[in-house]
Amino acid sequence: MVLADTLSRAFLNQYQDEADSNVKLDHDQIHAVTYDILQNLSTRQRLQAATKSDKVLQILQTYITSEWPHTRNACIEPLKAY
Repeated sequence: MVLADTLSRAFLNQYQDEADSNVKLDHDQIHAVTYDILQNLSTRQRLQAATKSDKVLQILQTYITSEWPHTRNACIEPLKAY
């Protein structure tokens, strides 16, 4: 555990530009969903309805709003990727 913690802080500077561009890309994608797609009421309602009718997404929503299982194996198979 100590080694992994140490290595997570020992990044190489040569990859910093790539990491910065990934952060910007993530921000742009979140912005597009939040301000472009979800501003359209009918799209938002369709996404809400689809989420409510999908059992896996309902469990995912519960995990996000309450607590994730303590181990990956405790998750149902479709949610292990998250």
